[in-house]
Amino acid sequence: MNFEKHTTWLAYLWAFFSGLFAQWTLNDYGALIGIILGIGTFLVNRHYKKKAEQSQARQVAAMEERNRLIARILEKNDHDSTLKMLAVSEIPEADNDNKFES
Repeated sequence: MNFEKHTTWLAYLWAFFSGLFAQWTLNDYGALIGIILGIGTFLVNRHYKKKAEQSQARQVAAMEERNRLIARILEKNDHDSTLKMLAVSEIPEADNDNKFES
């Protein structure tokens, strides 16, 4: 009995969409596809812009950490402490933006 409720609902939904789309012309379909592609392009661009901003923020943080480490090394100017600081700290590498360059 529960299965019949779902199939009836889906049948009415399918009938509604079939009736709606049966009246559309080729221009209507083209407009709908254009709107969908425009929205999709916006969402993809926003996603990659966010990723680029996050990557840039990580690079800035890595550069700041590197500068702090260099400042500590220059303040101490002691060979043993310099080696310890370099061994303990791990400077993250920048993102491979130039990985395709030869």
